[in-house]
Amino acid sequence: RGNPTLTNLEGLNGLRRVDGEFTIWTNDGLTSLEGLNNLESVGVSFNILGNASLRSFRGLDSLTTVDGNISFSDTVVVDFSGLESLTTVGGNFTVQRNYSLTSLDGLSGVTSIGGNLYVGINHPLENLDGLTNITSLGGNLDIRSNRTLPTCRARAFMELLTQRGWSGELHLELTDDTATCE
Repeated sequence: RGNPTLTNLEGLNGLRRVDGEFTIWTNDGLTSLEGLNNLESVGVSFNILGNASLRSFRGLDSLTTVDGNISFSDTVVVDFSGLESLTTVGGNFTVQRNYSLTSLDGLSGVTSIGGNLYVGINHPLENLDGLTNITSLGGNLDIRSNRTLPTCRARAFMELLTQRGWSGELHLELTDDTATCE
């Protein structure tokens, strides 16, 4: 946390599981997650927050499961490439304040989220296509302040989840009401 000279995580390449909380937070020089290539699962929570130079999630290629919450916030990634192996999040899944994020590509392996799904303040985000393989969402769907995300796409995603048995609440605001969907 808070190490501006940290540029990579190569010293952690033997790490396979973290039973507790794993947070990578405010390391402004961090450009790569290489070194976490063998990480398969995290117990309590996994958070990548405020790493201003982090442009990719490459290095998380083996991560399949987070038993608790997962959060990606304040990065400059454009998509979720590198997280293709992630299938299960036991708690809440949060994607917020990623001002370069245009798509959720890389998350197509995610099939189950035990808690809430929050996607907010990702201004260039244009679709939710990377999450369309979710078959189980245990909590609410909260989509807010994604100003370039067409409202009709967010509603279509909600309808897809409803067809798969989801019955939580939808919180939808500050999306693009003027865009059309085909």
